[in-house]
Amino acid sequence: GDFQTIEFLLDNGADPNETESEHDLTAIHVLVDGPYKGQTITEIERAQLIRLMIKKGAYVNHPDKHQLTPIHKAVINDRSECVDALIEANVDPNVVFMGERALSIAA
Repeated sequence: GDFQTIEFLLDNGADPNETESEHDLTAIHVLVDGPYKGQTITEIERAQLIRLMIKKGAYVNHPDKHQLTPIHKAVINDRSECVDALIEANVDPNVVFMGERALSIAA
């Protein structure tokens, strides 16, 4: 994906909470995950898109099929700009995944 396309879709009514069926991932999950083939989005653009999705009503604490929330994925993938954007949105940093919170994963 690329920044302008995602921004255009969000500005024209795309649902930021839409999930894909196999893993129950939202667009925020995909942005904080590792790079996918063909992605050209920079770290700063990822954080900007997360902020835009939040303004458009994205739920930042949505767990995926494996109960990973965006904050867990952002920490696991060392996406500090994305972590900042999620913290600004009052993400719940105390959500537990496999017995661990985001802070213990980051440490």
